[in-house]
Amino acid sequence: MKTLTLILAMMGSIQVSEAKDLGSSLFALKSGLLSNILAKELCSCVYVTGAIERFGKDEALKRCLSRANLPLSEKLMNKLVKLIVLKEDALEIKPKFLGELATLGKMKKAYAKYDRANPRNGCSLEF
Repeated sequence: MKTLTLILAMMGSIQVSEAKDLGSSLFALKSGLLSNILAKELCSCVYVTGAIERFGKDEALKRCLSRANLPLSEKLMNKLVKLIVLKEDALEIKPKFLGELATLGKMKKAYAKYDRANPRNGCSLEF
């Protein structure tokens, strides 16, 4: 995998510093762990805190991603995954082409949903 991340860096798809981050995070990407963490974290930030009502969908996602405590930089995450607001209370994290390439097609989607009827439950992952 180190070879693949080095190739991506040489192609200009990612910077060398990002290649090091990507190389050390490949397990989290392939296993779906990073997608699940990101989905849950963003769902909580966007819906539970009410950021989507205050800032709108795109700005809320941008602000929440910049505040997320993740092992990869915001810039690299934007290259690897697509953040999608599916409906009023749900998010989908879907791999982009670079995410698929870096994990050899093993990166998984993740869904998180906010239950407005039971706000104390916050967001939950949907499998």
